[in-house]
Amino acid sequence: METTPLRLPGLEPASLFPEDCRVRWSEPRPLEDLEHEIEVSLATEWAEKVKQLYAAGRFAAHQALEGLGSKSSAIPRGDSGAPIWPEGTVGSITHTEGIALAVVGEEGEVTALGIDVEKEGRVLSAGLVEKVSSDKEKAWIREGDSNFRLLRVLSAKEAIFKAVFSLAQIRLGFLEAELEEKEGGFSVKILHSRVSKEWPTLKFFLNQSIWNGYLVSALCLKGK
Repeated sequence: METTPLRLPGLEPASLFPEDCRVRWSEPRPLEDLEHEIEVSLATEWAEKVKQLYAAGRFAAHQALEGLGSKSSAIPRGDSGAPIWPEGTVGSITHTEGIALAVVGEEGEVTALGIDVEKEGRVLSAGLVEKVSSDKEKAWIREGDSNFRLLRVLSAKEAIFKAVFSLAQIRLGFLEAELEEKEGGFSVKILHSRVSKEWPTLKFFLNQSIWNGYLVSALCLKGK
Protein backbone atom coordinates (compact mmCIF):
# COMPACT_ATOMS: atom_id res chain seq x y z
CA MET A 1 0.00 0.00 0.00
CA GLU A 2 1.40 3.39 -1.00
CA THR A 3 1.86 5.78 1.90
CA THR A 4 1.07 9.47 1.69
CA PRO A 5 4.44 11.21 1.27
CA LEU A 6 5.44 14.12 3.42
CA ARG A 7 5.58 17.12 1.15
CA LEU A 8 8.98 18.67 0.50
CA PRO A 9 9.03 22.46 0.81
CA GLY A 10 9.81 24.67 -2.18
CA LEU A 11 12.50 26.64 -0.37
CA GLU A 12 15.51 28.55 -1.63
CA PRO A 13 18.71 26.60 -0.83
CA ALA A 14 19.85 29.27 1.64
CA SER A 15 16.72 28.61 3.71
CA LEU A 16 17.88 25.04 4.34
CA PHE A 17 20.90 26.20 6.35
CA PRO A 18 21.28 28.36 9.49
CA GLU A 19 21.44 32.12 9.02
CA ASP A 20 25.18 32.21 9.76
CA CYS A 21 25.89 30.17 6.61
CA ARG A 22 26.10 31.59 3.11
CA VAL A 23 24.77 29.77 0.04
CA ARG A 24 25.32 30.78 -3.58
CA TRP A 25 24.69 29.13 -6.93
CA SER A 26 25.93 29.49 -10.48
CA GLU A 27 25.14 28.23 -13.94
CA PRO A 28 28.01 26.56 -15.85
CA ARG A 29 30.67 29.09 -16.78
CA PRO A 30 34.07 29.24 -18.52
CA LEU A 31 37.15 28.19 -16.60
CA GLU A 32 38.58 31.62 -17.41
CA ASP A 33 36.09 33.18 -14.98
CA LEU A 34 38.19 31.85 -12.09
CA GLU A 35 40.78 34.31 -10.81
CA HIS A 36 43.11 31.87 -9.02
CA GLU A 37 45.60 30.07 -11.25
CA ILE A 38 45.81 27.03 -8.97
CA GLU A 39 42.08 26.45 -9.44
CA VAL A 40 42.33 26.83 -13.22
CA SER A 41 45.33 24.51 -13.51
CA LEU A 42 43.46 21.66 -11.83
CA ALA A 43 40.93 21.46 -14.64
CA THR A 44 42.69 22.38 -17.88
CA GLU A 45 42.72 18.79 -19.21
CA TRP A 46 39.12 17.98 -18.31
CA ALA A 47 36.20 17.71 -20.73
CA GLU A 48 34.56 21.06 -21.45
CA LYS A 49 31.28 20.23 -19.70
CA VAL A 50 33.15 19.11 -16.57
CA LYS A 51 35.31 22.26 -16.65
CA GLN A 52 32.26 24.49 -16.77
CA LEU A 53 30.54 22.79 -13.84
CA TYR A 54 33.78 22.84 -11.81
CA ALA A 55 34.20 26.56 -12.58
CA ALA A 56 30.58 27.19 -11.56
CA GLY A 57 31.17 25.43 -8.24
CA ARG A 58 34.30 27.40 -7.44
CA PHE A 59 32.65 30.66 -8.57
CA ALA A 60 29.66 30.00 -6.29
CA ALA A 61 32.02 29.14 -3.43
CA HIS A 62 33.91 32.41 -3.80
CA GLN A 63 30.64 34.33 -3.89
CA ALA A 64 29.57 32.58 -0.69
CA LEU A 65 32.92 33.33 1.00
CA GLU A 66 32.57 36.97 -0.02
CA GLY A 67 29.17 36.94 1.66
CA LEU A 68 30.90 35.84 4.87
CA GLY A 69 33.37 38.70 4.58
CA SER A 70 36.24 36.32 3.84
CA LYS A 71 39.23 37.54 1.81
CA SER A 72 39.55 36.14 -1.70
CA SER A 73 41.87 33.15 -1.67
CA ALA A 74 42.15 29.97 -3.71
CA ILE A 75 40.15 26.82 -3.01
CA PRO A 76 42.46 24.02 -4.20
CA ARG A 77 41.72 20.28 -4.06
CA GLY A 78 43.14 17.89 -1.50
CA ASP A 79 44.41 14.42 -2.34
CA SER A 80 40.90 13.11 -1.69
CA GLY A 81 39.44 15.49 -4.28
CA ALA A 82 37.60 17.50 -1.62
CA PRO A 83 37.98 21.31 -1.60
CA ILE A 84 40.53 22.82 0.78
CA TRP A 85 38.75 25.79 2.31
CA PRO A 86 40.46 29.03 3.37
CA GLU A 87 41.60 29.12 6.99
CA GLY A 88 38.76 29.77 9.40
CA THR A 89 36.01 28.50 7.08
CA VAL A 90 34.22 25.26 6.25
CA GLY A 91 32.13 24.53 3.21
CA SER A 92 30.72 22.18 0.61
CA ILE A 93 30.21 22.29 -3.16
CA THR A 94 27.87 20.33 -5.41
CA HIS A 95 26.90 20.36 -9.06
CA THR A 96 24.75 18.58 -11.58
CA GLU A 97 23.69 19.28 -15.13
CA GLY A 98 22.99 23.00 -15.45
CA ILE A 99 23.90 24.24 -11.97
CA ALA A 100 26.39 24.30 -9.10
CA LEU A 101 25.82 25.32 -5.48
CA ALA A 102 28.15 26.08 -2.60
CA VAL A 103 27.64 26.67 1.11
CA VAL A 104 30.18 28.09 3.57
CA GLY A 105 30.33 28.95 7.24
CA GLU A 106 32.85 30.09 9.81
CA GLU A 107 34.76 27.61 11.93
CA GLY A 108 33.55 27.97 15.50
CA GLU A 109 30.05 28.69 14.31
CA VAL A 110 29.75 25.62 12.09
CA THR A 111 31.42 22.22 12.54
CA ALA A 112 30.81 20.73 9.09
CA LEU A 113 28.61 21.25 6.03
CA GLY A 114 27.26 19.04 3.28
CA ILE A 115 25.21 19.92 0.21
CA ASP A 116 23.98 17.95 -2.80
CA VAL A 117 21.88 18.86 -5.81
CA GLU A 118 20.13 16.53 -8.26
CA LYS A 119 17.71 17.09 -11.12
CA GLU A 120 14.25 16.41 -9.74
CA GLY A 121 13.37 14.14 -12.66
CA ARG A 122 16.61 12.12 -12.70
CA VAL A 123 15.84 8.47 -13.43
CA LEU A 124 17.87 5.96 -11.43
CA SER A 125 18.53 2.29 -12.00
CA ALA A 126 16.11 0.24 -9.89
CA GLY A 127 19.00 -1.99 -8.85
CA LEU A 128 20.67 0.94 -7.10
CA VAL A 129 18.30 0.57 -4.16
CA GLU A 130 20.13 -2.59 -3.07
CA LYS A 131 23.48 -0.78 -2.98
CA VAL A 132 22.58 2.43 -1.17
CA SER A 133 19.69 1.58 1.16
CA SER A 134 19.23 -0.22 4.46
CA ASP A 135 16.33 -2.67 4.82
CA LYS A 136 14.32 0.04 6.57
CA GLU A 137 15.02 2.54 3.78
CA LYS A 138 14.17 -0.04 1.09
CA ALA A 139 10.77 -0.58 2.67
CA TRP A 140 10.11 3.17 2.69
CA ILE A 141 11.30 3.59 -0.90
CA ARG A 142 9.00 0.84 -2.17
CA GLU A 143 5.93 2.21 -0.38
CA GLY A 144 5.68 5.24 -2.65
CA ASP A 145 7.18 6.81 -5.79
CA SER A 146 10.20 4.53 -5.69
CA ASN A 147 12.39 6.45 -8.14
CA PHE A 148 11.94 9.79 -6.41
CA ARG A 149 12.31 8.31 -2.96
CA LEU A 150 15.50 6.54 -4.04
CA LEU A 151 16.75 9.86 -5.43
CA ARG A 152 16.01 11.51 -2.09
CA VAL A 153 17.97 8.83 -0.22
CA LEU A 154 20.91 9.00 -2.62
CA SER A 155 21.07 12.79 -2.51
CA ALA A 156 20.76 12.88 1.27
CA LYS A 157 23.60 10.42 1.70
CA GLU A 158 25.85 12.33 -0.70
CA ALA A 159 25.41 15.45 1.45
CA ILE A 160 26.00 13.43 4.63
CA PHE A 161 29.18 11.90 3.22
CA LYS A 162 30.61 15.34 2.43
CA ALA A 163 29.89 16.65 5.92
CA VAL A 164 31.29 13.58 7.68
CA PHE A 165 34.43 13.58 5.53
CA SER A 166 34.96 17.26 6.36
CA LEU A 167 34.43 16.47 10.03
CA ALA A 168 36.52 13.32 10.43
CA GLN A 169 38.17 12.43 7.09
CA ILE A 170 36.06 9.26 7.10
CA ARG A 171 34.54 7.96 3.89
CA LEU A 172 31.24 6.45 4.97
CA GLY A 173 29.68 3.56 3.14
CA PHE A 174 26.07 3.87 2.03
CA LEU A 175 24.94 1.57 4.83
CA GLU A 176 26.75 3.61 7.51
CA ALA A 177 24.13 6.35 7.42
CA GLU A 178 20.49 5.42 8.03
CA LEU A 179 17.63 7.78 7.26
CA GLU A 180 14.13 8.19 8.61
CA GLU A 181 11.76 10.54 6.83
CA LYS A 182 10.58 13.55 8.80
CA GLU A 183 8.81 16.74 7.77
CA GLY A 184 11.19 18.63 5.47
CA GLY A 185 13.87 15.96 5.23
CA PHE A 186 15.39 13.11 7.23
CA SER A 187 16.68 12.39 10.68
CA VAL A 188 20.05 10.68 10.29
CA LYS A 189 21.72 7.95 12.30
CA ILE A 190 25.46 7.52 11.65
CA LEU A 191 26.45 3.88 12.06
CA HIS A 192 30.18 4.45 12.42
CA SER A 193 31.75 3.95 15.83
CA ARG A 194 34.32 6.73 15.61
CA VAL A 195 31.77 9.39 14.68
CA SER A 196 29.34 8.37 17.42
CA LYS A 197 32.16 8.13 19.99
CA GLU A 198 34.04 11.37 19.21
CA TRP A 199 31.02 13.55 18.36
CA PRO A 200 28.24 12.10 20.55
CA THR A 201 26.18 15.28 20.79
CA LEU A 202 26.07 16.22 17.11
CA LYS A 203 22.50 16.35 15.87
CA PHE A 204 22.09 15.04 12.34
CA PHE A 205 18.98 16.36 10.62
CA LEU A 206 19.08 16.77 6.87
CA ASN A 207 16.83 19.27 5.12
CA GLN A 208 15.56 18.82 1.58
CA SER A 209 13.73 21.07 -0.84
CA ILE A 210 12.49 21.13 -4.41
CA TRP A 211 13.80 24.33 -6.01
CA ASN A 212 13.59 25.32 -9.68
CA GLY A 213 13.36 21.70 -10.79
CA TYR A 214 16.18 20.51 -8.54
CA LEU A 215 16.26 18.42 -5.39
CA VAL A 216 18.59 20.05 -2.84
CA SER A 217 19.89 18.22 0.25
CA ALA A 218 21.46 20.24 3.05
CA LEU A 219 23.24 19.24 6.25
CA CYS A 220 24.78 21.59 8.82
CA LEU A 221 26.55 20.15 11.85
CA LYS A 222 27.13 22.30 14.92
CA GLY A 223 28.71 21.48 18.26
CA LYS A 224 30.88 18.51 19.23
